Amino acid sequence: FLDRHGDERRATMQRPPPVCILVLVILTFVALERSWSKSLIVWKSKSKSGRSSSAHHLVGGEDIEQFADPLVLLPVLHAGGRGNDDDEPFRVSVRQFEQQILPGNYPASTVWGYGDPSRPDTFFHPSFSVENIQHERTDVKWINELVKDPDACRESRNHEDRDACAPLKHVVQDVYGVSIVDRTLHWANPAADDCADGTSRTNCRGRGAEEYDGPIPMVVHVHGSIEDPVSDGYPEAWYLPNYKLDNDPYTRRGTTYGSLDGSTGEDGYALYSFTNSYESSTRALWFHDHSLGITRLNMYAAAGGFWFIRRSDGTESGLERGRLPGPPPRKGDSLRDLNTEGNPVREGIREIPLVITPKSFYKDGRLFYPANRAYFEGLGDGTAFGDNGDLQTCDGEGSFPPAWNPEVFFDVMVVNGKSWPYLGVRRERYRFRILNGADSRVFNLAFMYYCQGVDLDREPDGQLPMYVVGTEQGLRPNGPGRITMDQDGAALLLSPGERGDIIVDFNELPNAHACPSAEVVMINTGPDEPFGGDLDLAWRDRPMGRVMKFVVSDHDGLDSSSEIENLEFDSNPGGTKLVPDCGSDCVERHFALTEETISLSATGSSKECYEAPLAAKLGWYGPNSDFSGGAIPLLWSDEIVTRPEVGVAEEWHIWNESADAHPIHVHRANVQLISRHAFAEGKPGTVIGPGNPISESEIGWKDMVVSYPGQVTKIRVKFLLPGLAVWHCHVLSHEDNEMMLPFLIK
Repeated sequence: FLDRHGDERRATMQRPPPVCILVLVILTFVALERSWSKSLIVWKSKSKSGRSSSAHHLVGGEDIEQFADPLVLLPVLHAGGRGNDDDEPFRVSVRQFEQQILPGNYPASTVWGYGDPSRPDTFFHPSFSVENIQHERTDVKWINELVKDPDACRESRNHEDRDACAPLKHVVQDVYGVSIVDRTLHWANPAADDCADGTSRTNCRGRGAEEYDGPIPMVVHVHGSIEDPVSDGYPEAWYLPNYKLDNDPYTRRGTTYGSLDGSTGEDGYALYSFTNSYESSTRALWFHDHSLGITRLNMYAAAGGFWFIRRSDGTESGLERGRLPGPPPRKGDSLRDLNTEGNPVREGIREIPLVITPKSFYKDGRLFYPANRAYFEGLGDGTAFGDNGDLQTCDGEGSFPPAWNPEVFFDVMVVNGKSWPYLGVRRERYRFRILNGADSRVFNLAFMYYCQGVDLDREPDGQLPMYVVGTEQGLRPNGPGRITMDQDGAALLLSPGERGDIIVDFNELPNAHACPSAEVVMINTGPDEPFGGDLDLAWRDRPMGRVMKFVVSDHDGLDSSSEIENLEFDSNPGGTKLVPDCGSDCVERHFALTEETISLSATGSSKECYEAPLAAKLGWYGPNSDFSGGAIPLLWSDEIVTRPEVGVAEEWHIWNESADAHPIHVHRANVQLISRHAFAEGKPGTVIGPGNPISESEIGWKDMVVSYPGQVTKIRVKFLLPGLAVWHCHVLSHEDNEMMLPFLIK
């Protein structure tokens, strides 16, 4: 321990006096205790730019050892609501720090994450979970602390410490340390300058392509919540940190910024309130940034976290008979206890949140995100901001955003902040709450087992079924739905932003005599490209075909949950009839999903032009749904055309005329998926046959629906509160480039 250079040197050392040994032991214990969490995360708030160019090469996902580190069980960041009006709101801030995501032979990565500013050890990527009580209000002060030293800055008088309060630039940077914010998109634009229309204002499409190195706007959206519009995290309601900068040129708040303390407080935060008043509990919402035009970058850097809603007594509304696997991590369960293998706290957890956030990395540990459009076209490694080489528009017609990519998929599977982790489990039932936190990647998940340990050179020995118990907004009607991967590969499909609620019974493995060294792999047959409905079944041949591994103990534990067949759910969860008859008062709307293309040449020659995606857009067919006139694409800056009324049922028909599937998220409402039907190419308005069926994981109340290309997706929705809201595609790269529209609830 004292010397690691061999027996010869160790033999020459003099034995220290006993008192020195005692002091050393005490100091070592204190140091280990204080640094324990640093095996998961390194607490530093500094930039990594400016390192030598020798480190500026990408790590290939295929070169990273899989299943090297244990899964991090995410503790509870906050539990329970606000007790009374005199209580202080719960504080959650976003900060920059370093975290060991890749195995230990790689450097730590600089990331952002959420945590309690009074407890620095709670900052993690992704965030620890927030546990709420049904019908009890939770007040949150969301703080933007993206400054050099948040603690010293906050402690200084009026944030006067210029060094500590210096704003950080975006952590998502190119190989040279240039932040890759694409100012030519319609984005927050805190500099309020150089808008494409010649004006100087925030929230505009920029004209220049130079680096934005200013303070970062943030605004938090609790995805799936139905609350007052002030607390929804509207994209133009962003705010900068409370920084200190001489000759400050930046606008510190977006045009629709709001805070429940009257917006008169200091800069750098917004106070939101959540009633958590839903008819059904057992809801798995989640929180993440939603800033206009840079959501993809902020979410890649900061991820987000689960926002659970449960009954005060811990029971689940909609559960008529039986007991679901549990408990989840609870308030008071420490990061150390939850993440020390063999600790009884860790060993007792049976409901486990899994946040999947694919990433790529430079060899020095920094996050990689493609910094130019040439990367999407297969013309480079994407490491230099806006450097598109010979890629240009044909005949000089039009232009394309220099750093934006239509989709991004990455090559390292990260689960709960660790690359390809493993988890030890017993032969019992476990409940997994799974979040797809990806930019563009669609997951199709299944569980394959090997009886003699994982061997990817051969086929697995079999697969374990999954039992779907709920959707994003509560338990399914009637009971669990069984899912196994069929011949076509269909399994548990999760598009970006969707959550799955499943049970896996590891006791359904062959007995320990027949399967003595059982290991189970969560596999992914979602493709490494834009999703249109096709899957990639070659999961053993590609790194992103695996998600994580489960190492199964030889003996049964003491499982207190009910057998699957003994679980019974309410036939009418949430107190409102599923798939109600809209009737004559139901408002019918028809929307279009379209894609604008541009003619590009990779060589500068007009003879080698090809059509490439420029922007996916939402739109409509006019106020009278006139399909003969074709779809009318709409921009974020266009006049609001959708104005639903509170309490009036609506039926939305979403006609997907683009080449890709799009996960659609409607803010401030729950939706029910009714049907999908195919329509003839180029002829929306008339169906010609059935579309993709409603899967087991799509039955019940949801806040996300997948719209497949060439199909019309029908949903029903009813809005409960007035005010501004948005609907958008949850492929983040689409959302950031015009595939999002506001609507006004009257």
